[in-house]
Amino acid sequence: MPARIYPGWNVRHTSAGRGPRRPALLIIGLVALLILSHASIAKAEDRITEAYKAVLDADRAGGNVTALVDKLNRAIELRAKDPEAAARLAEEVIAESRTVKEQGISSARQALIIKSAALIAVLALAGIAYIYLPRAVWRLWLRHRKDWRVRR
Repeated sequence: MPARIYPGWNVRHTSAGRGPRRPALLIIGLVALLILSHASIAKAEDRITEAYKAVLDADRAGGNVTALVDKLNRAIELRAKDPEAAARLAEEVIAESRTVKEQGISSARQALIIKSAALIAVLALAGIAYIYLPRAVWRLWLRHRKDWRVRR
């Protein structure tokens, strides 16, 4: 049976004190949700920053980072909508960047070996030409001009 305190206000004795707490609990819940969502967004941004640094290292090592940059851009787009998915995508980028970095280092080594081999081949040919070319030129000259006579 409701009791009248003020005209138009009804108070139930069975739920006395619970009515005003519900909005406070709702506000506290919303604040907690906002704090947790902000924390997850901050975590996603930290992972995206780490992923950016990993992609930058892979690029400096000479790796092909095109696919990594595309994934990183998708993570940046997702960070406000779905922070957990953005963090997972950033983790994938970090994991793949290690492989791309190793591939870049190995391709740089391979290019160095190829350039060194080409330089050695050029130097070897230049040495052989320096030693044997004059003899070959004079032999050919004499072979084709052996019938010539020199006048005095």
